[in-house]
Amino acid sequence: MSRRNKVQENLFNLVLEIDDICTKYDVEYYLAGGTALGTVRNHRFLPWDDDVDLYITRDNWNKLRNVIETEDNVVPEGRTFVYNGNTKYYNNPIVRYTDNTTTAIYKSQALPGKACGQHIEFLIMDPMPTGEEEIQEYIKYLRIYTELMSPYFVVNKNLSLDEWKEHYKLYEKYCDRVDSEGEDKVLKELEDKLLYFSTEECVEFCMRWGIQILRYRKEHLGTPRLENFEGNLLPVAEQSECIFRIAYGDSWMYVPDYEEQIVHNAFQDIEIPFSEYTDLYLDKINRDSVFEKYKINKRSNARAFYNRRKIDSLIAKEKVFVQSQHITKNIEGKEDFLR
Repeated sequence: MSRRNKVQENLFNLVLEIDDICTKYDVEYYLAGGTALGTVRNHRFLPWDDDVDLYITRDNWNKLRNVIETEDNVVPEGRTFVYNGNTKYYNNPIVRYTDNTTTAIYKSQALPGKACGQHIEFLIMDPMPTGEEEIQEYIKYLRIYTELMSPYFVVNKNLSLDEWKEHYKLYEKYCDRVDSEGEDKVLKELEDKLLYFSTEECVEFCMRWGIQILRYRKEHLGTPRLENFEGNLLPVAEQSECIFRIAYGDSWMYVPDYEEQIVHNAFQDIEIPFSEYTDLYLDKINRDSVFEKYKINKRSNARAFYNRRKIDSLIAKEKVFVQSQHITKNIEGKEDFLR
């Protein structure tokens, strides 16, 4: 008897569809994230999992994209591949395979409409340069690229204050360039910087996602190995255990506490097509105007986030000073006792 809930049941069917497409067109992919973790550790979905992630190298995504754009009847009826090249307002480095007969509306993806069904996400793995200085330069521009691409939220919130200060200074510079030269030109320049490196010559891949920069050695992905996932043999990375340690730490083999079981904040309806919801609001707004306001708000939010981080740092230093003064006062005259 299946232990999958309705959301997982539908996701499982989408995975099998992807596997059929990739097998037919000789495209390599790997189960990723919590999906791969559940596969290797338990051979099924994690009980709380409500999404499916896949890794795909840049070369294999280019192959799959070419198939999508040149071949007929690649995907079943009611399915759509959603990515920046084919979906206005999407502005996301992650590719989605979307079920148009269901609903999963995320706040940051309510505007495109096309991306609002339950979906599987392809996390693209890009080849990185080989020298450490060149790698840090690459990561710096990857963060700027993802920050400029997404107007819906501040992407790189996990940086330290010093890192954020450097990032924000460069972000402001590129925002000025966008204003004077145009967004398409600036993003294309950054894409050319990031896509310059080849799979054959690289040592590491970088997941093209600004929120968390994860670097995997090429042999970690390696040749896909087949593992039992919900009764079907599906590919995971050759050295999946190494990837889990990088992404989750050495505790990857243990079930996390309830508070650490990540679920996603989306409005979901497995029974009703997302168009029945998006049609209620998309026809009533000027999407171009709303999109531009998102961009303006994003810059203000980035500036406010930077200022808030500076204030938090000053407050933390003040607390340390006050506590040190309190401790000093309490130990005065007790030096002999402390010895």
